[in-house]
Amino acid sequence: MRIARTLESLGTATLVQGVYLLPWRHDLEEGLDELGGYVRSAGGDAEVVILTSRDMLQEARLRASLDRTMRYAAIEQTVSALSRGLGLTEPAAIARVLTRQREDLLRVMAIDYFPGPARDQARATVESAEAAVKAALFPEAGRATLPERGARSEFFHRIWVTRQPLWADRLGSAWLIRRFIDVESHLIWLDRDDLVPGGVLGFGFAGAVFQNSTERTTFEQLLDYFRMGRDGALIRLAALVRDLETGSRDVAESAAIEQVMAGAVRRAEGDPGALLAAMEQVFDQIYETFLDHPRKVR
Repeated sequence: MRIARTLESLGTATLVQGVYLLPWRHDLEEGLDELGGYVRSAGGDAEVVILTSRDMLQEARLRASLDRTMRYAAIEQTVSALSRGLGLTEPAAIARVLTRQREDLLRVMAIDYFPGPARDQARATVESAEAAVKAALFPEAGRATLPERGARSEFFHRIWVTRQPLWADRLGSAWLIRRFIDVESHLIWLDRDDLVPGGVLGFGFAGAVFQNSTERTTFEQLLDYFRMGRDGALIRLAALVRDLETGSRDVAESAAIEQVMAGAVRRAEGDPGALLAAMEQVFDQIYETFLDHPRKVR
């Protein structure tokens, strides 16, 4: 298994069983030498041989065995399908899948030893989709909620509403509201196309009182509006929420928290109250971890 995974990571082409091909490069030769030494230490036989193509036709056939066009095409097909989902599916969900496609693209590019138009076309498709998803996540129409001094007093005992499905930004914003803004709040979860009732405070969707702007998530908007930007733990948590929402994976903790959140979604089985209850504990623990001097969350 180790041998197979190493050969796969190097991007070798299989000529026949047990015979693998790579273009000659010093770093690749070193990798094969190390792998050959491992095989021999385990009692096997391995040789690294440098070959010269007999003619241009043979050279073309050998290069063709290392062609990555089909892998690029598979990425393009997936990304194109994701792009068609914009407007029908939550952009945050698309962003998370698109991040994985970007990672797949980078892996293929790393072992594309003879790049051609397929690489550039796949990269352009991914970049175009990323731009479209970012525009959907952070719309120009989303207004920035300006910070107000003393605003918190006007938001006690209110009904707050957001839309399903719930993910990092909506769950994090709900946690923030219940813990720091309106501890007596009542939350309502609407489906995607439900009408918003009158007299409520919306958050996390287009047209809500608090929503994504061109640069900020709803969580960040709430932090700014209620002047909580001096709390370093909340600022770090805002960066984590943004990372989870956009699928950027720039924050060290995001991969682990994403798995925890995905598990909470499955266990909740469509019950938003149960999902929030589970994630509130997670956000509490993360907040305490981020505090310079841990204290009980009020």
